[in-house]
Amino acid sequence: MLLPNITKLVISYVEGNNKDLEKGILLLASILILKFSQNLAESHLFYHFALLGYNVSNGLSMCIFSKALKYPTLSSKEFQLSELINYSQVDAQRMTFLGFYTSAIIFFPIQLGVGIYLMYSFIGISFLAGIGIILLMGLFILVNSKLNAKANEKLLAAKDKRMKATTEIFNLIRFIKVNAWEKYFFKKLNRARN
Repeated sequence: MLLPNITKLVISYVEGNNKDLEKGILLLASILILKFSQNLAESHLFYHFALLGYNVSNGLSMCIFSKALKYPTLSSKEFQLSELINYSQVDAQRMTFLGFYTSAIIFFPIQLGVGIYLMYSFIGISFLAGIGIILLMGLFILVNSKLNAKANEKLLAAKDKRMKATTEIFNLIRFIKVNAWEKYFFKKLNRARN
């Protein structure tokens, strides 16, 4: 919030006739200090949000696996082993972004309000054209995100189908090996190939 005000002071300093060297150095130093402190604070915030997301994701994975150990998954009709692996690898890993989504929900209204106030104070009433562009781009992003969500659903359905098929194949291979039917199925496979 301070950076736009200092930028306005720098612009008025550059456009003005009175070029006081001490004032210019002070403005430059204040911009550098503000940018450094902003980057440091953002890095610290993102680190803690990432840590929160990883902790939630790991906790959720541990809950899934501890629940899987309590119930026999091979005889369960409700949950197959592939579904539990999918929950752990795909769905629980999505929780790593929990902190970033939370910060976006919390800080977006604040950033929007401060941005509108600064635009009005710097530009005047003509900032409404900028707001119109922002709303238009928001609508475009909304439509695009809905299309991406549909494509992501199809991708996850294909991953689920593939994981179920892979698990079923491995279970059948294990069943064939346990019963020592390799030669029989090898002959049957060769007949199908020829």
